[in-house]
Amino acid sequence: MSMAPHSSMFLCLLLAMLVASVRASPAKHETQFEAAEDKFLRACCANTTDAAVCYNSLLPRARTFEGNFVKVATAATIIAYEQLRSFDAELRIILRRGAGVGKYMANVLGSCVSYFEDVALFGEDLVLATLWRLETVDGRKGKHAKFDLDEVNTCVGEVASSTNLLCIEDFIRLGKEVLVSPVGKIMVAGNATVTLYGEIALDLEETLVPAVNGTLNVLRSCKKNPFLKRVVLTSSSSAVRIRDDAQPNISLDEISWSSVPLCESMQLWYALAKVFAEKAAWEFAKENDIDLVTVLPSFVIGPSLSNELCVTASDVLGLLQGDTARFSSYGRMGYVHIDDVASSHILVYEAPEAKGRYLCSSVVLDNNELVSLLAKRYPIFPIPRRLNNPYGEQSYQLNTSKLQGLGFKFKGVQEMFDDCVQSLKDQGHLLECPL
Repeated sequence: MSMAPHSSMFLCLLLAMLVASVRASPAKHETQFEAAEDKFLRACCANTTDAAVCYNSLLPRARTFEGNFVKVATAATIIAYEQLRSFDAELRIILRRGAGVGKYMANVLGSCVSYFEDVALFGEDLVLATLWRLETVDGRKGKHAKFDLDEVNTCVGEVASSTNLLCIEDFIRLGKEVLVSPVGKIMVAGNATVTLYGEIALDLEETLVPAVNGTLNVLRSCKKNPFLKRVVLTSSSSAVRIRDDAQPNISLDEISWSSVPLCESMQLWYALAKVFAEKAAWEFAKENDIDLVTVLPSFVIGPSLSNELCVTASDVLGLLQGDTARFSSYGRMGYVHIDDVASSHILVYEAPEAKGRYLCSSVVLDNNELVSLLAKRYPIFPIPRRLNNPYGEQSYQLNTSKLQGLGFKFKGVQEMFDDCVQSLKDQGHLLECPL
């Protein structure tokens, strides 16, 4: 029996409300701080070997991370070593009891235990001490940071691979019967567990390398090219606009730098990374006589080439769907079309007179100005009418006269959001539903 159209629509609406209420119910007992912890941890674990295991194992320690990605890697490394130590203890118990273990199997177990103690576990104290040093800002921007990370990766790599290399291969040679025996099952399970947690820790640590030294690695490669004329580096307006000494209605230009102490106190790690990366680039360029120009885009809006949405596109999608939490954290923000970002890079690369830093932003809006504009332009979507601003009253502007002095013209805010909305529709992320 078919349903009448209005009955079907009512049922869909009822189901949607039910799903929304189920999803929203935990938030009653979840503070904004806990939600931020959860989002940060999920982002850290997203690209690891097993994101679910990474998240679940680190969740009990989430309060200690404080938005510091190195602390997440440290916690994962501690867990990996705990798993290896537990596996090592199991093997020692089997060896001590000796029941059901032949001479050759005992030799295999003994070689594993010796390797764990002499190689894999031997470097634990050094690895953790190094990671604790890298948890600090000074440790991450120090000249030995890359060497420190290489040492950590080498040691944790031995944890992730040691069981595979020494234990399972030898056990496989003993035949299937040994693998399904009680001792064999312990070996297989222990190997899988240690390898998994070791790889998760290694994945997290390897993400620190570009965060600590990625910019300088690129510049070192550029230095090797004798025909290179100029390097254009993408920085961010976040390296300019986060200041605690800004006057009302101040116009920030390329001379400005974000306050490092303020970024640290507010746990704005993205902005802090941009400040350190750009300053390190300028220092390296000066020491190595590289013609460096930096472009500092604001919040980039426009069509997305990939169906996989980046964080900014995902946040815009959430706003168009009525989500207020993510965009509220942005406060007053500059916005720029993605086409303008690309064109500005080409311009400053080709223009002989281009020099120094260039802010790239079409318009600066308070979050309430933005949602008011979007709600009027796209009334079919449940865009909120107001957003909270955690930073209080802000009135700064971004002075882009330097870029415009090269003849550059920006696209308007309506065009950038029209292109963004159309892209989200075309890719199936945004559905038009009459309100």
